[in-house]
Amino acid sequence: MRKTGRYLATAALSALLLAPALQAPALAQPAPAVKQDDAHGFAHAFLVKAGLDKQLDSVVLATRDMLIVTLKGRGITDENAAVITDRYMMPEFRAHEPELMGRFEDVMVMDFTMPELRAMVNRDDPDALRSAQAKVSQMPAHFQAAGEMWGRQVGDEAYTKNKADIDKLGGGVLGAMP
Repeated sequence: MRKTGRYLATAALSALLLAPALQAPALAQPAPAVKQDDAHGFAHAFLVKAGLDKQLDSVVLATRDMLIVTLKGRGITDENAAVITDRYMMPEFRAHEPELMGRFEDVMVMDFTMPELRAMVNRDDPDALRSAQAKVSQMPAHFQAAGEMWGRQVGDEAYTKNKADIDKLGGGVLGAMP
C-alpha cells in the first residue's frame, strides 16, 4: 500500500473536523477547563470539542484494515493476516490509542500559537481565530505524519513483542512492519 494512502483516515478526519470547527460560532461539545498558559491543554480541549477523541476508534480500525492488506501483500494468507492483526497487533494499537491523541495535540501545539489555541477554544479573539483558520490547510498532512509515526512505532513494538508467534503465522517474511 502506498505511503500516502496509509493514514488517509487520519488526514480526512482532521480536515473534516478542524476546518468547520474553526469556522463554527461554537462547538458542540463543552471544552474541558484549561489553565490559560497550557498550550497542550488548549489543544486537547479543542480536539475534544471538535469530537476527535470520539473518532480515534475509527482511525485505529482503519489501521487494522491497512495491516491486513499489508500482510496479505507480503504473501500471508487471509486467515493468518487476520490472526496476526487481531491477536498480536491490534491489542498493542488499542493499548497505545491514547498516545495518538497526544500526538495530535503535539501537532497543534507546534502549528498554532498560544493565542490561536486559546481563541480556538474560547472564541474570544477574532484576529487569532482568523490566523488559526489560515493554518488549517496544513493540518491534514501534519496529522497524517503524526499518525504514521505512531503507527510505525506501535507496529514495530507489537512485532518485536510477538516476533516468534507472528513469524510462525507469517512464514518468517515479516521483519519489522513498514
